[in-house]
Amino acid sequence: MKVGSSAAYQGAGWQPRKNDLAGDVREGRLWRTSGNVGEFGVLRTAMIGLPSPDWPIPGSWNEVQYLGPVNFGRLRAELIGFVRVLEEFDVEVIIRELQPSRTGLTLYNSCFVRDQFFMTPEGAVVARMASIPRAGEEFGVAVDLARAGIPVLATISGFGTFEGADALWLRPDLVLVGSGSRTNVEGVKQVRAILGRQNVTVIEVPVPAGIQHLLGVLQLVDHDLAMVRTELTNRRVPDVLAEHGVRVVHVSEVPSVTRDQAMNFVVLGPRRVIMVDGAPSVAQWFADNGVEVVATTPCPQLIRAAGGLGCVTGIVYREEPRDGEVGSLTNVDK
Repeated sequence: MKVGSSAAYQGAGWQPRKNDLAGDVREGRLWRTSGNVGEFGVLRTAMIGLPSPDWPIPGSWNEVQYLGPVNFGRLRAELIGFVRVLEEFDVEVIIRELQPSRTGLTLYNSCFVRDQFFMTPEGAVVARMASIPRAGEEFGVAVDLARAGIPVLATISGFGTFEGADALWLRPDLVLVGSGSRTNVEGVKQVRAILGRQNVTVIEVPVPAGIQHLLGVLQLVDHDLAMVRTELTNRRVPDVLAEHGVRVVHVSEVPSVTRDQAMNFVVLGPRRVIMVDGAPSVAQWFADNGVEVVATTPCPQLIRAAGGLGCVTGIVYREEPRDGEVGSLTNVDK
């Protein structure tokens, strides 16, 4: 066979690729099946980071962005308990064993995996964290995504900052991105360009001062239903939701929400959520609005670390949501 006619030189036997990257990811042969286009699609795969019980005590809990002292052994146990709850609902969980950074620093917020990447049909957009105590989390999550067989589609560069909990899928062709202290204007610009290549439009909305992420004031639980802390959020958020046919359930600023992270829940599928234990009145209020709390789990250490269940759950794969698909309202609350 002549050299020029061989497959090595695009001759006889040459096999050009036919799928786009999203198709490769969906197929699950070259990459782990992954991707997301809706916050309320059935959750199939999540990534959870487990802190070491041997993490050193920081010199200042406030400077590492915690609300108070945390027992890392107990925090790890809480997260392992949460993993078991997810697995009860057939969610595949990818575990990250959280080690010190490659520079030897302990990254105390690295358990908040939701912030570290944003999942698209073509792979993960790795964040660039906004604060010095979180700088370096990007390296670890990029390595662990790659090891898990998940494409790293892009990273945020330059002076851009972006945290994954500031980006929420409203529709398969529309993402809300919150701008504020965590995601800056340059970060929004870069996310818009990345998603634009997938024919996805980005709508920028403000995140109010004193709130960490857009996820902290908005949770989409179905194609036409959202839970919103309207007393805090900018008016632009409910207006955008209304423009796209999404009914807003107004979440009141009660202690279970402001102190105990009852709004920081994980959506398992349309109108089905897992939330923190110890907020039965909020769970009942959710049920009264058509949202079933299928399970609860305690997380007092996590709350002291200034986070909740939604913050620690990196979304790797959700089935594409279908309009009108609603989860079972059978009460199996624990």
